[in-house]
Amino acid sequence: MLYNRAVPGNIRHASYILWGLLLFLFTAGVLAAREASWMSGNSNPKDLLIELVTIEPGDELYTWWGHSGLIVTDTRSGESRFYNYGLFSFEQTNFFTNFAMGRLRFMVAPAPTKLELDHYSRRNRSITIQTLNIPPDMRLRIARFVEINVLPANREYLYDHYYDNCATRVRDILDTASFGALFEAGDVLADTTFRRITRRFSGSHFFADTLLMFLMGRSIDTPITVWETMFLPTELRDVIDGLSVQDAQDRSEPFVLETAVHNEAVGRKPIPEEAPSAVPLSLCLGGGTGIIVVSLAVLLRKKRRAGRIFFGVASGVTGLLLGLPGVALTFMSLFTDHTVTYWNENLALANPFTFLAFPLGIFTAAGFPRIGRITAWLWAVLAGIGVVYVALKAFPFFMQDNWQIIALIAPILAAVAFSGKKQL
Repeated sequence: MLYNRAVPGNIRHASYILWGLLLFLFTAGVLAAREASWMSGNSNPKDLLIELVTIEPGDELYTWWGHSGLIVTDTRSGESRFYNYGLFSFEQTNFFTNFAMGRLRFMVAPAPTKLELDHYSRRNRSITIQTLNIPPDMRLRIARFVEINVLPANREYLYDHYYDNCATRVRDILDTASFGALFEAGDVLADTTFRRITRRFSGSHFFADTLLMFLMGRSIDTPITVWETMFLPTELRDVIDGLSVQDAQDRSEPFVLETAVHNEAVGRKPIPEEAPSAVPLSLCLGGGTGIIVVSLAVLLRKKRRAGRIFFGVASGVTGLLLGLPGVALTFMSLFTDHTVTYWNENLALANPFTFLAFPLGIFTAAGFPRIGRITAWLWAVLAGIGVVYVALKAFPFFMQDNWQIIALIAPILAAVAFSGKKQL
């Protein structure tokens, strides 16, 4: 394919993704219209092969947590289908409204196995394929189940990042295939939380990770089970790698017969066992910004007009940068189905009142003294709420793991409030 080198790389990159998605949807539609051999009775259950595909993280944010899929192959006829539970379409009715409201519908569709594996390989993503030890009758049952899943009446599901995604859908199928052994093995505490295990994949992207951790509330800070960790494709892969099942003679044998690395990504860092703490960098940014604001306020303390303009600008910029996420969080936690945002303690640090400082700061800088006093009182109240909230963290009820957010925002609140002190 020829392309204009003057076109920005990110636009070319987006076009590749779009063309890849269109190609996939076309082939998925062709496959869905053609019945698989295991549905027509032309496949011998002993000839069927069920494989778990685990695709490790990619470059785009929505790929950071990896991907899972199932491959069903008839070894006699050579027919092989990749069942992908991680698809969505922008052409869905009210797609963007549903996305904003937390009602995003994903779907499952089949594709030729080689086409799919080649697609993810070209994206420089590591791919592991595990051949599963499943009795023939169960193989046929699983093969027919996933084929029925791709029918228009069944293919869509309401997506949830932690409880209903590509990996959890496949996990539930494999639990059936293992006759409940997978759930039994996973029904123990995992010594982690959703937040901690999520940050293993997002922690190296500081600003995106900070925004995600700001938006997600206390519900992801309680201990979870191994079963729940398998919302992550790599966790599902690792758990079944050590899983044992019982054969017809009640003997224990491995659930995974063979593991093959289909593609090894080049230049990607391995997934860390534990996410790096973001508190030190957050404190450096928040504390450093606070020191700069306080220092400038002190330098300008004898220059009333310059001090007022500086306070107004500081109020406006801070109100915009902290208030917009606060408004978004308030809306998501009160009016949407994004349950992960509910009961979020970060609203004590950034909320719609923080955003109110944005227009008030503009009027303050423009020379409205009464508004300047109102703005100063607003920041004094916001900072006071922040101080009280941090003190309340000593009590178990305030259990949200948000110290990276506190370290970033609290010093800035205090500094802007200090800079407005002489406006009172």
